[in-house]
This record gives sequence, structure tokens and C-alpha cells, in this order.
Amino acid sequence: MGGCIAGYARQSHGRHDGPEFEVYRRIAGCEGNVYVDVCDTERRVIEVTAEGWSIITSIEAPVRFERKAHMLALPDPKEGGSVEPLRELLHLGDDEEGERNWRLVSAWLVHALTPNGPYSVLTFLGNQGSGKSVTQRYLRNLIDPNTAPLRRKLQVT
Repeated sequence: MGGCIAGYARQSHGRHDGPEFEVYRRIAGCEGNVYVDVCDTERRVIEVTAEGWSIITSIEAPVRFERKAHMLALPDPKEGGSVEPLRELLHLGDDEEGERNWRLVSAWLVHALTPNGPYSVLTFLGNQGSGKSVTQRYLRNLIDPNTAPLRRKLQVT
């Protein structure tokens, strides 16, 4: 019995007197850098600095992440990539309004990957079958792949 109490006392000391860390989900910021949890089994983190990006281990990152069971891994980033294939995939239009829509979506994506809010809300308007939910699913999977489905609009009764 004495060993159990001593073990509990050591555990309690570590929990209550040890260092405290703020915990983030997927995106974090520290000292001007952005950290993105890849959510893979290797516990890797993408570190984005003014000089570029690199993949580090979660132990090397100055921030801590919380993971939920529904979070899926992000693909590895590739150097020299482009967002233009996404533009073609989203069918936002080829005219002046399509260009405006693309700029709004691009700005929203960049803003969604910043560590500090408040965050903007992106809303799609269109007829049934116009691809609003598919577009939302594509964009969500880019920044936060997840097994949970998109939320439905709240019904006011």
C-alpha cells in the first residue's frame, strides 16, 4: 500500500508542479512561426517560418497538440506546388465573378491556416446540385482532414 501512495504522490507532483503547456488542435503559432500537426503515426509537425517550411518531430516543436480520434493525417507538403489545380477542381466560374470567387476562397484558405482568430466564415450560395457541399468537403480536407461529416445548416423552428 505504501508503494502505491508513493507512486501516486510522484505522479501528482509531476502533474501539478511540472511545466504547463497550452495545447492546440492542428494549427499553432509560436514566436512568429506557424506549426501544423500532420496527425500521422510518426507525430510529425510542419514548421513554417519566414524562410520556408520543414517537417520536424512533435518533440522538436515548441508547441503541443491535442488529437482526436476523428482527425486524419495531412499529406506531406511538396516544394514548388501550386494551388491552380484546386481552382480548376472547384468550378468557381471563368468570368470576372469566378476570379473574385477564387480570390475569396484563396484568402480564406490562407486565413484558415493562421494560428490566431477570429476566423472568417466561408459561405457558398447556389442551387441544389451546384456543388456547394462538395466544394466545402474539398476545402476542409485540405486544411483539416476528418472522418466527421460536414455539419448541416441549423433548422430554425
